[in-house]
Order: sequence, then structure tokens, then C-alpha cells
Amino acid sequence: MKLRFHLFKMAVTLGMTLILLGATEVPRLALASSEDAAIFYEELAQYGDWVEYENYGPVWYPSQVKENWRPYVDGRWVPAEEGYVFETQEPWGWATYHYGNWMPTPEYGWVWVPGRTWYPNTVTWRTSPESEAPEASFIGWAPIPPPNYVPPPGYYPPGYSGMGPYSGPLENALVAPFWIFARAVSFLLGFGQPFAPTYSYWYSGALLPPPLIPYYYSRTIIINNYYTPAYYPVGLVTVGRGFYNWGPPIPYVARVTRINHVTINNYIKQVNIYNFRNVAPPQEVLARRAVIRQVVPPPLVNRQPLQVAKAQNIQMARFHLAQPHLVQASVVKNVPPLPANLPKVQMSRGPHVGQGVPGAALPASAVMQPTPQMQNVIKKIPPQQQIVPVSPTARKWTVAQPPGVGQPPSQQQLNQQQQQQLQQMQQEKWRKQQQLNQQQLQQQQQQQQQQMQQMQQEKWRRQQQLNQQQQQQQQLQQMQQEKWRRQQQLNQQQ
Repeated sequence: MKLRFHLFKMAVTLGMTLILLGATEVPRLALASSEDAAIFYEELAQYGDWVEYENYGPVWYPSQVKENWRPYVDGRWVPAEEGYVFETQEPWGWATYHYGNWMPTPEYGWVWVPGRTWYPNTVTWRTSPESEAPEASFIGWAPIPPPNYVPPPGYYPPGYSGMGPYSGPLENALVAPFWIFARAVSFLLGFGQPFAPTYSYWYSGALLPPPLIPYYYSRTIIINNYYTPAYYPVGLVTVGRGFYNWGPPIPYVARVTRINHVTINNYIKQVNIYNFRNVAPPQEVLARRAVIRQVVPPPLVNRQPLQVAKAQNIQMARFHLAQPHLVQASVVKNVPPLPANLPKVQMSRGPHVGQGVPGAALPASAVMQPTPQMQNVIKKIPPQQQIVPVSPTARKWTVAQPPGVGQPPSQQQLNQQQQQQLQQMQQEKWRKQQQLNQQQLQQQQQQQQQQMQQMQQEKWRRQQQLNQQQQQQQQLQQMQQEKWRRQQQLNQQQ
């Protein structure tokens, strides 16, 4: 009896300990749901393949993409009131860049783990510090992995044993291969212009080559700009609110891109996410997929503004970014069944040092040419930190473009884009010179006005002095006249 009571007491103590720990950090337990996959299965099956991936359940990856594809590359970031959203020509982007989570795998590269909660984005951000010059600055983003994330070889966080889900801080899980870094001056590709393939990072030549990422990763800082999705009604979500990272602050982006912050803010006020390509769920999808409509925030269905709120608890936000199951499961009704014959895959395990990093590659058209200085930096990176991209073991790449996707730009178009960038740089240089000339002219005019005012003041002062002297002379004359008059009177009396 005493033994039972002792065991019961230990269980209660352990339970209370977990509850108290949960007040600040909820363990990242396995939350994969076949129902979440069933919500999106039919709509995404035309663009890729579904597999049953170990403890995660059904996951999806695009099949009609070019070699070295990875998420958040074939498109561009655009600022909106809700935060930065990823505009893309990929027809599945409205789902996979706003619901669920992306994670790397040895077999397929990057796969999407479905979720039922919509966010403006599902990444977190790093930037070069404010002290860095714009030309030497970078802006980086990394997909948030799912709550039950098991790091694959090549992505082990510091201190991770290689077994079981990672339960440490999320920022430690996002090791260097997770990150994509763009040259800061090229971050807002085609800013203010309608989206076109030439404005995709895929063809930008502005991304850091993977071997350089460890070096710049260690020289960037985390952006703690967290918001909560207040656009979901209280009864639709579980207790508490989810969090997402709004992105780099506008003053910083304005400085490093050399776009006036007033221009960016005016742009944000004038546009909305419904005008961006493949950001909001298409109306035709909502019309034919009632089950998807159930997990879309009501304002998003009706094309209304989305309410978001600044997160007050930064520490809590950092631990609960892009949680995929904020919307209650009971909200989703009449979910169609998944096919029973999904391929089942077991995760590859084992040492990863020297074996390469699957999913870390980038298309050649996306990366910049390393300078001699950058090449020297690569040589100095320790072997255990080096990123050597390798192809996924079970992935078959195809050059076919999915329906609705525009053709990539030709070499002539790429040359035109480079010329446009050069023209923009020249125009920016001319604009700055004009600003400088105007400032100098204004300073000269101000100096002339000040000199004129000083001359007028001096003239007025001298006139005042002259008037005062004349008054004194008049007074002296009057006194002399008065003296003479009295003398005359006195003479007459005598």
C-alpha cells in the first residue's frame, strides 16, 4: 500500500513538474495528423508526391521542380501589414508557405509536414548587424520545422545525440544548412513591380553559396519581431495564441536596400496580400474544397484585412513559432479519407560528418559568384562546419514546369535584368547626387538668407544709432534754445 502511495506521489510530482515547465516551454511532442494531410491531399497531389514518413505521418514534396529545389527560393519576399509574405509562381505556395512546416530529409530533400493553421509566413529571420555597411549586409530566412522534428544527418544541433525528437531551443535546431541568405541590397527584388520570374531569387544571382553560409550565419543576429495571429476567432483556436516572425524591421530594410522607408511604408499601406501571387488561397480552391475553407481564417475567406498583434512575451514566441495545430481539430468536419497505399519511408540515420548535407544545395542561377576574399573564407571554415550539398537518395528531379508556372527567363532576359539592376544603381547614384546637390543648394540659400538678414539687422541697428544721435542733437539744441530764452528773460527783467 505504501509502495502504491509512493508511486502515486511520484507520478503527481512529475506531472506537476511538467505542468510548471510547460508554463514557459511546451515540449515539442509528436503532433502529426493524418486529417491535416487529408485536408490538402487532393489539391497538392497534382503537383507532387505524398509518402508516410516514419513518425511524422503523411508528408508531401513537389515532384515537378528542377534540381536543387528547396522551399522559399523560387519567388520573392514582399512586405505587407501582416509581415513579409512569399510571392511565388509555384501554384502550391498558398498552402505550403502558410500552413504546416518544412523540414529536410536525407531521402527527399525538403518535405512539407501539413498543418491546419494559417500564418503570413512559416520562417524565422536573421540579418547582419546595424553596424555593417549595406554592401556587406545579408538577410537570411529559415523554415520552421514541425514540433516533433528529428534532425537528419547533416542537420544535428549542438549536443544532439542523433536519437529521437529534438527538444532543445528552436533557434539551436536551425543550424546553418537551414538558412538562405540574400545580399541585402537585392532582398526586395522588383520592389513595387508586379511579380515576374525575373524577380525570383531563383534567377537573382544574389544568394550566398552554401559553403559560405556557416561563416555568415555566425555573423548575423536573430530578428525578434514576433506577432500573434489575432485574425482567428477565439473559439476556433486552442488555448493561447500562436506566433510568427513578422520579419526584418522596415527601417533596417530601407537602409540596406537603399529604398526610402516612407516609400516602403506607403507601399505596405496601398497593397494587400490578396494582390500577391499564390499567397492567399485561390477562390477556385475554396469553392471546390470545402474542407480547406474550414481552416482558412474567416477574414482571409472574405478578402478582408487580417488583424495581427505584437507579441509581448518574446521568449514564449521563440519557442512556439509557426505551431501547425493552433486551430482545434474539432473545427474540421467531413474530412475525406487518405489513400491506404501511401508509400512508407523510414528515416536514414548514422554519422553525417563528411557525408554531405542533403537539401542544402541551391540552383546555380540563384547564387552569387564568390569573390577571392569569400573563397579564402571558405578555405578557413573548419571541416565539421563545412556544408557539402548532396542530392537526396530517393529524389528524382525533373525539368518539367507544373501547370500555371511561367517559363524561366532566357539568358537575354537575365542580361536585361542585370542591365536593369545596373540602371537602377546608376539611377540611385544620380538620385543621391541630386539629393546632395539640392542639399548643398539649400545650404547655400540658407547661408545667403542668413547673411541678408544679418546685413538688414546691421543696417537697422545703424539707422537706430543715427536716429538716436539725431534725437540727442535735437534735445541739445532745445536745451540751448531754452537756456538762451531764459537768459533773454533775465536781461529784460534787469
